[in-house]
Amino acid sequence: MNLKDISMKTYCEFKKGEHIIHQQEKIDYVYIITSGICYRTHISETGAEILYGIKRANTGLESVIGILVLFNGGISTSNFVAHTKCCCYKVPYETFYQYVISQQDLCVEMLHLAMKEYRAVTERFHAQSHKNNFGLLCKLLLDHSSIVDGKRSVEVDYNNKLLSEYLGIHQVTVSKMLKFLKEDGVIKKETNGIVILDESKLSRYVNEDKTMYW
Repeated sequence: MNLKDISMKTYCEFKKGEHIIHQQEKIDYVYIITSGICYRTHISETGAEILYGIKRANTGLESVIGILVLFNGGISTSNFVAHTKCCCYKVPYETFYQYVISQQDLCVEMLHLAMKEYRAVTERFHAQSHKNNFGLLCKLLLDHSSIVDGKRSVEVDYNNKLLSEYLGIHQVTVSKMLKFLKEDGVIKKETNGIVILDESKLSRYVNEDKTMYW
């Protein structure tokens, strides 16, 4: 299914740093990203900003901002903020909802997306409860890597700053963790980002607590 074929859509743009959807806002529209990068964040009761994920174009239903809010009473629990200039198609909430439930393949994709989000939150809660941010960092590197030119490379967006925002820890701590992995021969830094050299060892580290190193 080509989401761009949906009716009643309106083209719109958001500048870097502009909110597309606010936390606790009742949404009237969802937004299909055609270009750009959007961050999904949450402001905690203590005022801390937590990064929950990244949305970008051409990723199916994952490129739709506000997609899961359709099945959550229409109230967003997160902020969606343009990290770069974002070009989108704005679609009325009810129009998009009816379109999704009329397409069996989209309903299945929606279920997979919801479970992916659920697993991510559960894994983060487990890691933070056991103070195993190192394991969560390793999982992030694995989950956001793919084979590029014969190398398993981590998406270029996942630099020290982004990793620290996602994990909720200081950039210095992230640097120490990455330094350990580099010296252990698990990863290396290249111009275009991080390359995974030993995928099996990185996988083992996902459930291993190495707090003592930081």
